Amino acid sequence: MNALSKHPSEVSDFLLRDIAKKIQLKPAEHDLAERRYDDVYKFLNKDGGNPIYRRIYPQGSMAVGATIASKLSDDEFDIDVVLELHIDDGRYTPQMVLDWLHRELSSFPSCKIVRQSRCITLEFPKMHLDVTPAILLPGPDRTSRIFHSKPACEEYTRIANPWGFAEWFKDKTDRRHDQTQRLFAKDMASEPVPEQQTVDEKSNALICLQLVKRWRNILYDNRNGRKPPSILLAKLVADNARYFPTLLDALDAQVAHLRKAFYDAWIQDQLIQVYNPTCPEHDKLSDRWPEDLNAQEQFATDLAQLNYGDSAFNYLNYGDSAFNYLGITGTKCTVTVIGKCTVTVIPRTFELR
Repeated sequence: MNALSKHPSEVSDFLLRDIAKKIQLKPAEHDLAERRYDDVYKFLNKDGGNPIYRRIYPQGSMAVGATIASKLSDDEFDIDVVLELHIDDGRYTPQMVLDWLHRELSSFPSCKIVRQSRCITLEFPKMHLDVTPAILLPGPDRTSRIFHSKPACEEYTRIANPWGFAEWFKDKTDRRHDQTQRLFAKDMASEPVPEQQTVDEKSNALICLQLVKRWRNILYDNRNGRKPPSILLAKLVADNARYFPTLLDALDAQVAHLRKAFYDAWIQDQLIQVYNPTCPEHDKLSDRWPEDLNAQEQFATDLAQLNYGDSAFNYLNYGDSAFNYLGITGTKCTVTVIGKCTVTVIPRTFELR
């Protein structure tokens, strides 16, 4: 038995980063996402391309480096992209636009094509790619109109700026990124998937977002209904992105911040309202979740248990590691690495046995 003197927060940071490394996309998976994205661009741009296609670029988690293995049943991951269309605003209904894009992509090889309410999904083995059609609008960079249509149900348009949100998030979380703007070309412009960063290259805020997303995914794996959207969590995490001495302090503060945001709305008997800061008058990030006060109360309760529960980090289990943390702000932590060792963290010392 080796007894080593070390502050528990340092041990916890090491363990948290180890978990974060396990939930990152493998390099081969990131390469696969890049290839699928490039394949879509080439497919749409074949034979010189259709002049209706203007530009394609990543949005969401892939755009900010927060993608994780997202489906617990098979650990499938996804990539979201925006396809800018050069068409007259107001000339086509949402159903017409989505049905048309569905037909355009219907012959894409080696995948299942599914029309969703706001995008067309290309389902590949181990991953899927969502293509969201949009029309560029006058105003701030890349403010766009997107389309919502459920056949024989409802349809409407929304003004949004997913590119602006990604740039805002990266700036808020101090992630270094290339701000060089691409010029429109004769052919449809394609903006690359960002290069993959290692955990050590990511900010604490970005790691916290990934850990919270993994916890949420496991928590909601067997629940009915929608789960809290990643972009909503990203907005709230970025709002609280600042210096913390350790990753543990950052995660503690981020979970408390999330809990307060949902709890404050709940005690006022109101649904939380979260907007894209680069399109604050129109782009409501909480437009489809929470569906009702019960869903909001449930998540606020979940966050309270994560912040103060007796086994909060059971939900961050991944692979052969189980991280059972007795309260983020507690005094003891037990980590079991199957086949290797058990680590028990207590104030000022820990033991490997």
